[in-house]
Amino acid sequence: MKVNLCQIDELNLHCVGCCGHDFSSRFEIEKAIKLNTESFFNAKDKKKWGERSPNYVRTCGLCYNAILVGDKAFCPLHPLQNNGKELRDSDCDFEYMCKTFKVFLTWKEEKKNNFIKFLKDKQLDWYDYSIGMDSSSLLSDFEKVYEND
Repeated sequence: MKVNLCQIDELNLHCVGCCGHDFSSRFEIEKAIKLNTESFFNAKDKKKWGERSPNYVRTCGLCYNAILVGDKAFCPLHPLQNNGKELRDSDCDFEYMCKTFKVFLTWKEEKKNNFIKFLKDKQLDWYDYSIGMDSSSLLSDFEKVYEND
C-alpha cells in the first residue's frame, strides 16, 4: 500500500503539521489560514505571493503559505499542486517528515492498514489531523490500541 499521510484524499484527511511550528490555538490557526487563503486567491503572481513575508511563519505558528480550500488544507506552492514545479522558497523545510509518517513507513502492510482504519474511525478534520500527526498524539493513541502489532 502506497499512502501519503500528508494528504489522504479518500479519507478527506489533509495535514499542514509541517507548515509551521509551535502552533497556538485553533482559533488563531483558523484565522491565519483564512487570511492566507484569501490573499492567495487575490494574488496575480503565485510565486511572488509565496515570497511576500520576511518571516516564514505567522505568530500563531502557521506558515504564511498554508491555505484551506473547502476542507482541504495544503500548500499551493508544493510541486504536487503545480505539475511538479517547485514554487516554495528556501524557508520551507523540504525534507521534513513528522515522526508519525517516519514510523508508519517502517510498518508491515497489515499495521499500515490498521492505522488508516484507525484514522478513518476518528473522523478528524484538517486541524485535528494536522495537530495529531505533527505532535505524534495520533501515533501514540494508535500504538496503545495496537501495541501487539
